[in-house]
Amino acid sequence: MLSQGEPIQTQLLAAKCITYIYRSGAVHDLSDKVIYKKVLPCLVRMCDESRDIEERLVGARTLAYLIEDEPKLQRHALICEQLPKKLEAYFRHPAAADTQDSVFLAYAALLSNDEDMRKIVCNDALLQHLVQALDNTCSEVRIASLICLLSLSRSVQILRTTFEDSEVWKAVLKPLSLTDPMALKETITASSLLCNLLLEFSPCKSKLVAANILQSLKRWCECDGSIDLKRNAVWALCSLTFQAELKLKMDVMTMLSHDVMFSLLTSPDYDVVTKTLGILNNVLVNKEHASTVMALFGDTVMQACVVVMETMSPPQ
Repeated sequence: MLSQGEPIQTQLLAAKCITYIYRSGAVHDLSDKVIYKKVLPCLVRMCDESRDIEERLVGARTLAYLIEDEPKLQRHALICEQLPKKLEAYFRHPAAADTQDSVFLAYAALLSNDEDMRKIVCNDALLQHLVQALDNTCSEVRIASLICLLSLSRSVQILRTTFEDSEVWKAVLKPLSLTDPMALKETITASSLLCNLLLEFSPCKSKLVAANILQSLKRWCECDGSIDLKRNAVWALCSLTFQAELKLKMDVMTMLSHDVMFSLLTSPDYDVVTKTLGILNNVLVNKEHASTVMALFGDTVMQACVVVMETMSPPQ
């Protein structure tokens, strides 16, 4: 059913079914030959510009699902029937603005692991499409754009150069400021991207700090509606405080305050607790900085240490 002689819909549905079976792990003896030689090429063919737009969208989305957790499959997909050129062609379709989520997800999956592949595929045109998509009226398109930007942000080179040139940080401010509960998925995805944008070597860091990103991080730290959002908030603060200047460390400590700090340290979530301790470690690791911080926040820091030791200690 996957051979090119079969009707297009038959090929597409067969590839889609096998993809879901493969990802579910339900059939352990599914041959790699079937995936690499049959399913993957079939899905790449479905992305061709000559196909109907619906077939192309389903093909791209299914391809993304097939390869997203498999670096070897991603490398194979890159050289399979000129996939990057097929993906670029999606943006030339008249309905591209409303259908970009599928192609963004395909890009995100393709570029999620390999640095060399990111260098080959990522270009200014793709970044422009991704940035413009953050103003799209469709939330699914915006979320897919953020997921793709997250994959690209794992590249130090792209983070240091292309992201700054494209002003990605400015485009991301809008989804970061969302407070509507209905937009929670978009906010969580944007906060994941923020963790990389705030890394010590990222040029976006200073611009986001100047844009008062600390207020968003505080709001997420206090959010009880999503543990993922809270995890991303403390992770972002870890990135922000690593080798930071004293003023920024003081601003973070002031923002966290006694109440927020202890709420995080008494969280039932292990990752939230350990990352909060990571923030304290980053703030205090410099001896000169530690003296100034302890002079103002010493009681809070010492109480935090006691709380964590009491919480983590096994019962007697």
